[in-house]
Formats: sequence, C-alpha cells, structure tokens
Amino acid sequence: MSLIRLTVNGVPREVDVEDTSTPLLYVLRNDLGLEGPRFGCGLSQCGACTVIIGGQAVRSCVRPVSTVQGAEVTTLEGLSRDGALHPLQQAWIDEQVPQCGYCQNGQLLTAKALLDRNPNPTDAEIRQGMNGTLCRCMTYYRVQRAIRRAADAGRSAQSGPAAATPAGTVAAGTVPASTPQIITPHASAPHASTAQTSTAQTSTTQSGTPGISVHGDREVRA
Repeated sequence: MSLIRLTVNGVPREVDVEDTSTPLLYVLRNDLGLEGPRFGCGLSQCGACTVIIGGQAVRSCVRPVSTVQGAEVTTLEGLSRDGALHPLQQAWIDEQVPQCGYCQNGQLLTAKALLDRNPNPTDAEIRQGMNGTLCRCMTYYRVQRAIRRAADAGRSAQSGPAAATPAGTVAAGTVPASTPQIITPHASAPHASTAQTSTAQTSTTQSGTPGISVHGDREVRA
C-alpha cells in the first residue's frame, strides 16, 4: 500500500492505494466519492474526466495517481464557493447549455482553465481552447456563448461600481442646499388675481347692502 497525499478542492486528503499506476479518476470517484469527473473513453480523447491541476485542464482517466502526490486538484465540486455558483456555472444555466449532461464536467473545467489563463478570449480562442472536449449532443455554440457570458461577467465584476460624484460637485438635476430656490409666479397669476378683485367689487356694488360684500355665491358681513 502507498499513501498518496493531495489537496482536493482546497481540502487535504490522504488515500492508500495498492497500485500507484491507478488512474486519478478512479481514486477521485471510488475512494473520495467525487462524482463530477466522469469516465468517458478511458483514452484521454473525450474530456469527460477533466480536472484542473496546477491551472491546467488534465485528463484524469490516464493520469497515474502517483503523479499527483502533493498536488492541488480541482474537480467540478470545487467550482462553487459557500453556496454561490461560479460565473461559468451561472452562464451555463443562463445559456441552457446542457442536454444529456454527461460531458459537462469536462466542458466546465476546461472552460475554467481557459478563462484563468485568458480572461478575455476571442471566439476563435474559445474554440481553440475547447477543442478536443467532445459533446455528443453538439452543444458547442451554447458552450461558446456561455464562456463569452462568463468572461463578460468577470470584466464587469472587476470594473466595480460606478465612480462616486467627486466632492464639491453637484449631480445633474439637484440644487445645492445653500442656494435659495426662487419660485416665479405663473405668468397668468396677476391676471387671475385682477379678475377676482373685479368680480368682488362688482358683486359688492350689486349687493346694495352696507357692510355686506358678496364674493361669488357667498355673503361676507363686515
């Protein structure tokens, strides 16, 4: 028996193996209970078994466990943090990428390695970086859109919130507190006031009763 020490998704792990040539995929699934990486071809050709080691997307179905002694390994289970989805996972949902879902481990882990080394890839670079990660359901265009969406989200997060208004300036549409507001009467207001006065005077004359003024329909006694 040989003791293999490695860090998986940030957690130190120890595994006793009888044969150090055992593929890492078998150790991850059978000994550590991680079901993200899948067995697809066993020949490093489809990508379903992909994990990330040292920032590189690695096919774990052909990687002997002896070669990862002391290494840091990231599987699909390690993408989300504290219950929050990784931007790629959210983009996968938004673009409705999966169909049968079998290849998604390889697609996501390969995409993460791509964006880690190139946060703003062109469409051509995305296609090149994802080359060799097979999808039997032919969702390649959705995968490309999802990677583009995640890259855009990453740039937005890095740019941060809009800059605050500098001290001493006033935002558009506001009036400084120290500046008095001057309210100008409506242009027709003087005419309306004059008309009301004339009406009151006319009504008073028509009343003919001393000490009583008529305002509209009301009589007001002096």
